[in-house]
Amino acid sequence: MTEDRILKLFVENYNLKFSDKEKNLSIRSNKLAYYIKKLVHKKMLIKEKERYMLNTDYEEIIPYISDKRNVLPVILI
Repeated sequence: MTEDRILKLFVENYNLKFSDKEKNLSIRSNKLAYYIKKLVHKKMLIKEKERYMLNTDYEEIIPYISDKRNVLPVILI
């Protein structure tokens, strides 16, 4: 559940600083760091410079964790 909340926050507010994510989730910094590290290990999040972002390989989960509908299904005829 916590991982889902973190992923949802990364999808909806990816430019937030770590402290803002902590406040937004109402979670302690060490717990947030633990889950982020766990998601990086699973390769769901990647770190680029000073920011974490959703790995493009996992963009298909966006409709399941967010209200955003960034991934569009395509039907070829």
